[in-house]
Amino acid sequence: PVTLAAAFPGITVAGPYTNRLSHHGEKLVLRDAADNPADVVQYFDDGRWPSSPDGGGASLELRDPRADNTAGEAWAASDERSRSGWRTYSYRGVTAASAVGPDGQWQEFVLGLLGAGEVLLDDISVIESPATTPVQLIQNGSFETGTNKWRIIGTHHGEVVEDPDQPGNKVLHLVASGPTEHMSNHAETTLAGGRTIVNGREYLISFRARWISGSPQLHTRLYFNRLARTTLLDTPLLHGSPGRANTALSTNIGPTYAGLRHSPVVPPPFAPVVVSVLATDPDGVASLALRWNVNAGSWNSTPMIGGAGIPAAGGREAAVEYSAELPGGPAGAILQFYITGLDGRGVSSDFPAAGPASRALVQVEDGQAATNGLHNIRLIALKADADQLFRTVNLMSNERVGCTMVSEERQVFYDIGLRLKGSEHSRTTTARLGFELGFTSEQPLRGVHHTVAIDRSESTGYGQREMLILQTMNHAGGVPTKYDDLVQVIAPRPEYTGGADLQMARYTDVFLDDQYRNGGEGTVFEYELVYQLNSTDTGGPEGNKVPAPDSVVGTSIRNMGDDKEAYRWTYLVKNNEDRDDFARLIQFCKTMELTGTNFTTQITNFIEPEQWLRGLAVNALSGAGDSYGGDGSQHNVKFYTRPDGRVLYFPHDVDAFFDSGRPIVPNGDLSKLLAVPAFARTYYGHVMDIISSTYNTTYLARWATRASGW
Repeated sequence: PVTLAAAFPGITVAGPYTNRLSHHGEKLVLRDAADNPADVVQYFDDGRWPSSPDGGGASLELRDPRADNTAGEAWAASDERSRSGWRTYSYRGVTAASAVGPDGQWQEFVLGLLGAGEVLLDDISVIESPATTPVQLIQNGSFETGTNKWRIIGTHHGEVVEDPDQPGNKVLHLVASGPTEHMSNHAETTLAGGRTIVNGREYLISFRARWISGSPQLHTRLYFNRLARTTLLDTPLLHGSPGRANTALSTNIGPTYAGLRHSPVVPPPFAPVVVSVLATDPDGVASLALRWNVNAGSWNSTPMIGGAGIPAAGGREAAVEYSAELPGGPAGAILQFYITGLDGRGVSSDFPAAGPASRALVQVEDGQAATNGLHNIRLIALKADADQLFRTVNLMSNERVGCTMVSEERQVFYDIGLRLKGSEHSRTTTARLGFELGFTSEQPLRGVHHTVAIDRSESTGYGQREMLILQTMNHAGGVPTKYDDLVQVIAPRPEYTGGADLQMARYTDVFLDDQYRNGGEGTVFEYELVYQLNSTDTGGPEGNKVPAPDSVVGTSIRNMGDDKEAYRWTYLVKNNEDRDDFARLIQFCKTMELTGTNFTTQITNFIEPEQWLRGLAVNALSGAGDSYGGDGSQHNVKFYTRPDGRVLYFPHDVDAFFDSGRPIVPNGDLSKLLAVPAFARTYYGHVMDIISSTYNTTYLARWATRASGW
């Protein structure tokens, strides 16, 4: 704790608050005389920083040395395009059936980046029988007719531009905001002339590529997963511009900003809303204007009035708080706003930096907030953005749209990302669809979470009773499990508003680093089915795929060879995507296929039997279906390859539960373990312990009763 007088000389505190505060990350929390925290005051946040310097092949560069260096907008990622160059990549092979997944539904070539990044592509080619009777199977691989014949969807976006090295030559500028997947979030093209891929035939795949930024891992394959390969594109050895002017250097970037807020956070109908922001500039701030609209209508402008200056760090120009009043709106209305500032030299800047494309939003009280004790999570999105999310061809997209989130009707997270969550079964069902949120680096939820999920599904319908299973795991102990929270989600569309499960740590690095030594260095894999999309919006093979009807195929945990590409869509990488390391998982899968004493003597080199058996015990006791540990389904569990090489069992998505008819030994893998008498005693001992300590009416009834009140 420090005094307000020391932190902000000249600032007085009105109302019931004392002269004390404490610093929690980027937040300053005022406390009243009883030491209770008041509303969060978001002065001097860390700014909105570029992400490419965080392992994306760029350095952090200061745009304007005279500007406030604590503002993220004063920094940019170095431009490395001049250091990268074109290269032709190629590989050839004889096709064989995919290890998992239907091959005959579509005849396509598919590509995508394994993470967020930018590349230029040209001269994409797939040659059938290259050594004997070569046939070109790619349509418009040179992009001379734009993106014609290509479907670039989800997290991947494509624009045809001129080659910077060869004006007049058309190339594809591919930008990915997230990793590629097998149902969406990639670029795909139907093979020319109605050709089909023939197993046992040779194909030559080639392309020219030039890395720009972010992930250099380009994944290419013939549908479904034949001749799949991840190609590492050439990247520069050196980054940034030491000893030279920054590639992002500007003589003047205009004012910089911090502490954006509005009050009241959720205004009553037609009540005015005051927007405030701190602005500073080495040449002085000449003026600020608040731009705003109601329900995406026409833009309006209101001058902002400056108040007292707050001394900036390092002797820089003092930050001045400016404010302006927005007129109110009817119940449920959405007010969008941003700020335009002008410095003493006449240079302007916007905040949030994207200006009218940003999503600083206010929603007028609509009567949807819970008053029964549930934590309210309000997701505010413009109608056009929500419509984009819910377009049929976008349902499987993991691309985020801009939104503002309000927690507890008082803490605001401006201009964050919102996307849909769930399988294609969930995303096409109103009762089951969920959401995922991505927060800015300077304002994670509850100080630590950069992404969270909002789950509304109980596998076959709406509900949050999985919380009782999580509570069982937490109370019984000895099982890695999640910390979730029951909330009221106020969704962009009213049919999705209601109780929900706020999933926070979710076996992410936040969880792993808290539970295990260097935990985030290990990799989490989600064991999953392959979901096949069987139709398009046009009814033809060159239309955009839609998520229903579908088909599903899975596989046991088994030896699928030495190539990691055979495992990619069955074991989904959930962290450390840039490493793309399947080595230990492949060894584990090969061992899981063994039988008899070969299995029982070797599997202990990979797993800790005690840990697996307790996890399987609570999973089986839940009566869960549609789960590896509940009814033997070939999905809905996560395997964690710990840095020491051990593979841990993480119960996951324990839905379709409370079926007393399900087996206590739900799958063949557990049966093989129980062939060892010591393991059988351990397993049934865990079953008895969990029943006696936790999974019984005496313990769980009060939790069920309490939850039913929400």
